[in-house]
Amino acid sequence: MRKWFVHRGDESSREEEKIRDTTEVIENSGRDEEPMNEKESRKKCPKCGAELEEDAKFCTMCAAPLTPEAEARAAGLETWALRAGERIGGLSKGVKFGVPLLVLFVVGIIIALFVIASGHTPQAAVERYLSRLKVGDWNSAYEMLVHPGGSFSDRSYFLTWQNHQAEKCGRLTEYSVYPGGKESRLFGRLLEDKQESGTDFSVRLEYQNDSFDVDITAQGAGGFWPFNRHRILLSTEPTKAIVAPAGSSVFIDGKYVGDAEENEGLKKAMSLGDFPQGIRDVPDYAKRLVDAGRFIFDEAKAVLENISSVTGEAQSVLSRFGAHGGSWVEVVDAVKSTVSESKELSREVARIGLHLYWIFGGGDDGSLRAKLTRTESGLELNGLPEGYHTIRVEFRGCKPLEKGFYAPLSVEANPDADTRTKESLKGALGTFFAAKSEASKTGNLSFLSQACSGKLLDDEYAEMEKNTARGYLLSSDLMSVKYENFKVLSGKFATADTVEVWNSTTFRAGVPVSSVSGIKKEMTYLLEKKGEAWVPIERKIK
Repeated sequence: MRKWFVHRGDESSREEEKIRDTTEVIENSGRDEEPMNEKESRKKCPKCGAELEEDAKFCTMCAAPLTPEAEARAAGLETWALRAGERIGGLSKGVKFGVPLLVLFVVGIIIALFVIASGHTPQAAVERYLSRLKVGDWNSAYEMLVHPGGSFSDRSYFLTWQNHQAEKCGRLTEYSVYPGGKESRLFGRLLEDKQESGTDFSVRLEYQNDSFDVDITAQGAGGFWPFNRHRILLSTEPTKAIVAPAGSSVFIDGKYVGDAEENEGLKKAMSLGDFPQGIRDVPDYAKRLVDAGRFIFDEAKAVLENISSVTGEAQSVLSRFGAHGGSWVEVVDAVKSTVSESKELSREVARIGLHLYWIFGGGDDGSLRAKLTRTESGLELNGLPEGYHTIRVEFRGCKPLEKGFYAPLSVEANPDADTRTKESLKGALGTFFAAKSEASKTGNLSFLSQACSGKLLDDEYAEMEKNTARGYLLSSDLMSVKYENFKVLSGKFATADTVEVWNSTTFRAGVPVSSVSGIKKEMTYLLEKKGEAWVPIERKIK
């Protein structure tokens, strides 16, 4: 029994000792570690090692930032940026790299769209058209055009025109496109400008042998941004071709466009000199008066439009080189173009002055020649595109005439008589001169009746009868004649200018009483074609 108790007692003692030792350790450790933990938990500045308060954000000794917010503020960053950085830092790698790539992709698409759009602007369309002309791809250039219809709109004409242009002016070497066409506000609203939808450009075309300006309009042809489409509309202001004689066949750039017709407006206006003979003729005369007023107004308006065009060209040159600069060669070429238009303007002013002179009776001596020459024939070339063109005029009895001109400036084309016609006219006048000399010597008028007719024959009869009545005979000998300026007025009539030198002797009762040598006469003859022969019918001193 004692043995078990002792054993039991020993275990209890050992348990109690263990408990007592553990308690002491715990108590001692609590007392020993508390000051150590407090010491370790105090903040220290990582930079200078100074002890800091628990919630300190900056070191009180060296001012070093102690928190991320303080570091961000010290670096000049706002709190929101720091927070944003923290959020980004928490994102996955897929998001971090995917979002920037997506942004770059979207930006690339936007840039690509703007690049595509830059190639589909009105100016880009005009430059594409000109680039195709430059390389001679005229079929492709034609496909870009607006086709309004008419004689100058089909493909065959366009190709022929470009061939003629290349033949006469050489290859297109350079071109310059400037926003806005040639405009002038010189006359305000007095002139009605032709309104076209689209964007206007003034284009300088430089060929190997020539250079000139034209107006071009780029019109919208559908599509959507950035794939807008445009078509090219060539400027087509009316161009007047003054062509004589009436009935001549007119070709523009090798294309037949019609026969020259009488200017009906001018013809009616010149009839104002035929005053009404009675009350019944008054309404007709009033109508002719209104028509004449309209004709004069239209001609005056055309002159004003030409003035406006010249001033517009000058303004375009000044603004162009003021804004974009340019070489002296370009300046000189542009000035030459303006001067050329100014010369055409002076011709238009002179023409309207001549028309007014005719309308009010000037140049009308009652002769057939005056009636035939106080008129004007030609064609209105509507739809002819601006630029260089050639006009060819053909008429029987005349040499074909071909000359270049710049639309929309007017052009005059009056072909000269061909060699055969000239020789026939010379032969007819030579026969007349010989008959006149023979009749003056013999007094036999039958020679004259075979060599001339009409008013000319009447004048010769009247002169010889006057001399006979005075009792003397005036004998004339032609010493020399120079033929000048043969003009075919129509299929039946022509004129010839001459410079004649005559010797004259006066006989009374068969005895010479006086003599005059070297009498110079400058005359204009009107000849009529009868069958295949020409016969002089009128004569007028120049």
